[in-house]
Amino acid sequence: MSVHLFTRSHYSLLNGLMSVPDIVLTAKEKGFTQIAITEHRVMFSHLEFYLEATKHNIKPIFGLEVSFDGWTSTLLAKNNEGYQVLQVLSYRLSQQDFITLEDFSDAMDDLIFIVHSENGPFEDALSQEDYDDIHFKILEIKRLIPNFYIGLSHQESNFFKIRNEKLSQIVKEHN
Repeated sequence: MSVHLFTRSHYSLLNGLMSVPDIVLTAKEKGFTQIAITEHRVMFSHLEFYLEATKHNIKPIFGLEVSFDGWTSTLLAKNNEGYQVLQVLSYRLSQQDFITLEDFSDAMDDLIFIVHSENGPFEDALSQEDYDDIHFKILEIKRLIPNFYIGLSHQESNFFKIRNEKLSQIVKEHN
């Protein structure tokens, strides 16, 4: 069974259309036992999400989509400490336009870090087929955050399928 880890509700202004109850009910109808809410920069939906998910016996996974260094990533809380880190980061993003990897790199035991392929550090290199740059960027991220995941694009076009396959191949070389 798969789990959706990049889900935005209408709390992510102009980035998500579904209400939290609609997201939870859709997940339940599709047989999901867990789902993540990962709003962009904010966590306003999390209380409603927790209440709706537990009401329908779905495990809520709390996350936050953040941008830094010109690219987008998702952070998921592994535990209560990780959730508190997400709260601090969301607050910082309400007060300033950016965060850095250093703002949360010491809390990685409590977070799951997912680097996006689309709108992420690999997007330009993938479109230009600069695979050496992808290797370099993976090593650069590993230096700061040894354990991270790469989220592949969910687009169905051949363009993205080919790039996802190539990125997957490169990632396997680093494991």
